[in-house]
Amino acid sequence: MIDYLKQAGLADIYAKVTAAERLTRDDGRKLYSCPDILAIGYLANIVRERLNGDKAYFIYNQHINYSNVCTNLCKFCAFGREKGDDLAYELSVDDIKQKVRDRLDEPIKEIHMVGGIHPDLPFEYYIEVLRGIKEVRPNVHIQAFTCVEIAHLASLQQTSISQTLTVLREAGLG
Repeated sequence: MIDYLKQAGLADIYAKVTAAERLTRDDGRKLYSCPDILAIGYLANIVRERLNGDKAYFIYNQHINYSNVCTNLCKFCAFGREKGDDLAYELSVDDIKQKVRDRLDEPIKEIHMVGGIHPDLPFEYYIEVLRGIKEVRPNVHIQAFTCVEIAHLASLQQTSISQTLTVLREAGLG
């Protein structure tokens, strides 16, 4: 493997990783510019095993995107669409509950849900979505909404982020 890392130009970083030495900013730049993802992954795994042993954890989850309508239209996002775009969509609460029902035979432990900054969905929609998911799958952990979405929901409610999170948690947010 060392020959492989030499070919990738990462032998010096391998030496630091195996010696448990801290990498420098230049090392980070070298890793960032290296096109060999397998070599980088190999180095990362050495550190992971040193810190955590040979254990890996995973969770069986379901992803639901309740909408792709977003007013932000960030340049890095290939997901968001303007309202009215042919590819824009928004799911109803019943649609979301059906997506959860469709996978009740699977051992899903978490539902991960995002959907952008929708210009028209009221705060109550998000509450109903969370309650609806918990109605269908009471024991599931709901991991939902990005930081930007939470800030948007707080502005809809004209309350603090902390108060908004409290209301969302009461409705089922994990």
